[in-house]
Amino acid sequence: MAERKRKKRSKTYASKSIKDMDIDEFMSTGLADSEEIDDETDEEKLSEKTRKRRSTDTGSSHKDDLAQLEETDPEFFRFLKDNDQKLLEFSDESEGEESDGEGEEREGQRDEGKGKDAEGEEESDEHEEEFSGKSVTADMLKQWEKQLKKFSVPAFHQVTRALACAVSEMGGVQCDINDYTVQGETEFNRIVELCLTYGMSVLNHHVPEAKRNRKSLASTHHNWSKVRSPVRLLLTNLMTLTRQLTDKTVLVVLLKQIEQLTRFYVCFPRMLKSLVKVLVLLWCESSDHIRIVAFVSLRKLAILQSTKFLNSVMKRMYLSFVANSKFTSPKSRPLIVLMENCLVEMYNLDHHTTYQHGFVYIRQLAVHLRTAMVQQKKDTYQAVYNWQYVHCIELWCRVLADCVSETLKPLIYPLVQTTLGVIRLIPTPRYYPLRFHCVHFLNMLADKTNALIPIAPLILEVLDSPALMKKPRPSTSKPVSFSHILRVSKSQLQTKAFQGSTFDNVVCLLMEYFSLHSHSIAFPELILPATIRLRKFLKKCKVAQYSRQIKQLVDKLEETGSSVTAARASVSFSPRDTVEVTAWENERRQKGNSLVKYFSSWQQMQKLKTAHTTTTNESEEEEEEEGTGSFDEEESDSEAKPKKKKLEKNVEKQTVDRRKRPADIRKKRTGQKHTKLPSKDSLDNKHADVVEEFSLWSDED
Repeated sequence: MAERKRKKRSKTYASKSIKDMDIDEFMSTGLADSEEIDDETDEEKLSEKTRKRRSTDTGSSHKDDLAQLEETDPEFFRFLKDNDQKLLEFSDESEGEESDGEGEEREGQRDEGKGKDAEGEEESDEHEEEFSGKSVTADMLKQWEKQLKKFSVPAFHQVTRALACAVSEMGGVQCDINDYTVQGETEFNRIVELCLTYGMSVLNHHVPEAKRNRKSLASTHHNWSKVRSPVRLLLTNLMTLTRQLTDKTVLVVLLKQIEQLTRFYVCFPRMLKSLVKVLVLLWCESSDHIRIVAFVSLRKLAILQSTKFLNSVMKRMYLSFVANSKFTSPKSRPLIVLMENCLVEMYNLDHHTTYQHGFVYIRQLAVHLRTAMVQQKKDTYQAVYNWQYVHCIELWCRVLADCVSETLKPLIYPLVQTTLGVIRLIPTPRYYPLRFHCVHFLNMLADKTNALIPIAPLILEVLDSPALMKKPRPSTSKPVSFSHILRVSKSQLQTKAFQGSTFDNVVCLLMEYFSLHSHSIAFPELILPATIRLRKFLKKCKVAQYSRQIKQLVDKLEETGSSVTAARASVSFSPRDTVEVTAWENERRQKGNSLVKYFSSWQQMQKLKTAHTTTTNESEEEEEEEGTGSFDEEESDSEAKPKKKKLEKNVEKQTVDRRKRPADIRKKRTGQKHTKLPSKDSLDNKHADVVEEFSLWSDED
């Protein structure tokens, strides 16, 4: 019993530490207890290495326990993750203690060698400046080419890194890649040639385009991780080259390569935004070939991307179009037409996005018009009567005319009302060119949409203006062309050139308007007010040329109207039967009529006339620059002989008149002795410039 009590006491005392024991308890423990205590002290004196090992073991075991806890009780694991994050990061902290200890030792070593590093900073900087990578040689380029022919990805990576170094050296831009140095132009051109020639083939070999779903991204392919870094280098450097180069032929080649790489640009959204900026800039400010290639790339990107991206591209292109259409001239007009064609093509991709853009921008045009009508100030008028506003109306008329869909039909009415308001804003003769432009846009819209727009009254108002009825003032100005102006000056009003151009535009627009509706079953009723008004003009007009053209127009209108009346007299359907009416009108349109044939022949004559005037104006300008006044070399001898006879008669008449005058008066006027005039025989031998002077004078007589 005593031994049992002693053993119990020893066990209880053994569980206590030496610090917590009394003297009696310490003495009662005995030798066995002292050995156990010594063992405990030995455990406390373990080395730091063993403690670290045990801590790592405990950390790993703790990590395993946590993983098991996540499987068995996931709700409790989420609770710990939300409320006690430190418990889950136990192993990381234990590992971090080791790294911190090692880091302190390294910091101590750095502090010891700090003085040496400070002394050697200058030497290391000089060494870095001297080191610029391997120089690209011809043998290296040949080796790369052989490997690229075998579709080698490492070779492709090396070539793209060399291209990055070459582009950075050419543009003077710092680059993180310093593997290679390109010393000459031949090496640079050769690197670019390798990238353009073999880059696309390597990419198509490893990341081929999906045949079924072409909109699928290249990043979804299983080989994308192999080619991602060289593709990124290639795309960025091609884009920087398009910004730096100015040669048109090289730019076209680069843009064609970018167009082939569009499915890879889509995989990098940030790079895609900068690419769109570069392409839109080239589309606005470059030559025709570069504009077209840039637009093809933009259109392909818009097709591959979502509607959100298409919306941003449309907006950027429209704003750049407005910014580059401030002025219109014979040279800039083809570029503006090209930009309008490209925008119409883009708007035809998605009609819902087009409706959103059209609603916003047509409303913006209407707001500018409303402020001008309310305030009636010079600034507000100028906000409407300018080329940007007119080209925007033309663009939206073309969009609604070419993109025929039910989605865009609600935009026709506000656009037509805005255009009619622009015509009515300042209805003076000075702004007749702007009126004619707007009427032409409305005719184009009515032709494609089959909408009935009341345009004839706007054209017939011009015939009643006093600017056409007054007698023209004598002037030596050339014929006025309304195709590149919005208004005429005050000095040009009441001149023969202004009246002739105005009358030609009136006749052209009237024939264009009525020829569009010449197949309509209601054509006789449509032309009735116009024919009455034109016959009144014939009674007032005193110019034979104008009267002749108007009379021909009236005859063609009445002839076409009578043919429509005779054709519809035999029909069996009523105006309610819209399907049969449209079928009858389509049949009449295919057959044609006298008005359409007359208008087509008149247009051909006008084209020949304008071409002749442009050639004569160019020849006159060349003669003025050269300072010569000789006859045209292409003039035939049959035209030159009557001029020469008339010249001789005038010279003989002048000599007879001068002989009748007294000799004293002639001496006083000239201050010289009287000299004989050249005879008829000697005149034939004179130079051609003298003949030209007299011929011009005789032609005026």
